[in-house]
Amino acid sequence: MATIRKQITQYEVSTAIRRSGTPVSTFYERVIILKTAPEYHGLTITVTLAFATSFNSFTTAVVGYYGGATSFNQQVAIWLPVSEFQYYYDMLRNETPVYFQFDYNEANPLIYYITNFKLTTGLEPTGEGAESLSFRALDNLALQQTEA
Repeated sequence: MATIRKQITQYEVSTAIRRSGTPVSTFYERVIILKTAPEYHGLTITVTLAFATSFNSFTTAVVGYYGGATSFNQQVAIWLPVSEFQYYYDMLRNETPVYFQFDYNEANPLIYYITNFKLTTGLEPTGEGAESLSFRALDNLALQQTEA
C-alpha cells in the first residue's frame, strides 16, 4: 500500500443531469476537478471527483483508481455519492491550503486501485471561524468615521 499527498492549486466545478436507460432514469451529477502545480520535473496530478446519484449504492471496496503513474500528467478518478458534494466543495472554497491524499494498491503498475481518499487542510489556529462580511463592513465603517 502506498500513499500520495499533494497540495491543490486549482479546481473546476461542473454540474449536470443525465437521462438514460429503458425505462428512462434520471441521474444527477456533479464533478470537481482538482489540479496540482507542476513539480520541478514537470509532474502534475489531476484528480476527478465524480459525484452521482448512481454512486449512492456503490458496494465495491474500491473508491477510485490512479492511472498513468508512469507519465508526467497523472490521473486520479474518485467515485462519490452526490450527497457528499457540498462537503468537498465547501472545503475547497473556504480553506487554504487544501491537500488531497489517497492510498493505493501497487499490485498493477498500469492502473492502481484506490482504497482511501480524503481532502485535508494545513494546520490552522483554533477558533479561527468563518469571516463575516457584515463584521468586515462594520469595521470599515468604524475606521472611516475615526479617520474623518
